[in-house]
Amino acid sequence: MTRGEQETLQQNAQAIAHDLKCDKDIRDDDVAETTEQATEAMNEGSHPERGTTYGVAAISNLSIVLVGAATASAFVPVGLTIGGATGGYIGGTLTLAAVETLKKTPLFANAWTALGLDAERLVKAAGDGVAALPERLAPFKAFVVRNERPLREIAGTTRQLRWMTPYIDFIVQDKSGETGTRPPS
Repeated sequence: MTRGEQETLQQNAQAIAHDLKCDKDIRDDDVAETTEQATEAMNEGSHPERGTTYGVAAISNLSIVLVGAATASAFVPVGLTIGGATGGYIGGTLTLAAVETLKKTPLFANAWTALGLDAERLVKAAGDGVAALPERLAPFKAFVVRNERPLREIAGTTRQLRWMTPYIDFIVQDKSGETGTRPPS
């Protein structure tokens, strides 16, 4: 990367780090502080590529969690309108029966497979808490929607983060309540 490209990457990473630090719903103080320090190290010193590598690693690790949780949040309501599973989403609560039905739909199965998640294990581990998943994951979706531009720019300039683009497309499209779009596979 040129110095200018590293500077643009740093600005986008710092925007995400700042928003994470300010977001009380998803932030972990240690993660926010580490991410902020890593983004400050980018493009600095006599070997700016070293700091940039550290910053990209921090943003990569953070993105896996943020974009993954946001994708899970985005596809649950969409999946509930597909494959006859609409009866499981009652009054804003996702039921275990709905999750069992959703696991059989291609949309749900493709999304979980793409994320590398085991829906069966998640359902068993969450137990009755699975009903709260859409609500618990909503702040991650809101974070990705708010940070769409810097996340897209980072994904476009960083080879190891290009995987995010189709997920961001899916998350951002879902913010309007549109249904029927397939998540990345």
